[in-house]
Amino acid sequence: MSYMKKLDKIVAINADASANLSSIVKNDIIQSRDKFQQIACDIMWLNVTIYGQSEIYMAVTQLEFALLQVNLTN
Repeated sequence: MSYMKKLDKIVAINADASANLSSIVKNDIIQSRDKFQQIACDIMWLNVTIYGQSEIYMAVTQLEFALLQVNLTN
């Protein structure tokens, strides 16, 4: 009978430890998801910024070329 009581206590301790571990893993997964979403937003912002800068660079290059052509014809 005492063996059953000891076994019952061990099972209860293991169940509590499993529940605690599950909550820790769940919290870590939620934090990882939040970090991943932030990184994804940062990457999207960077892509838009680089694309905008590329358009500006192309416009400046075209203006420089047009000015060079005007200078050469004069």
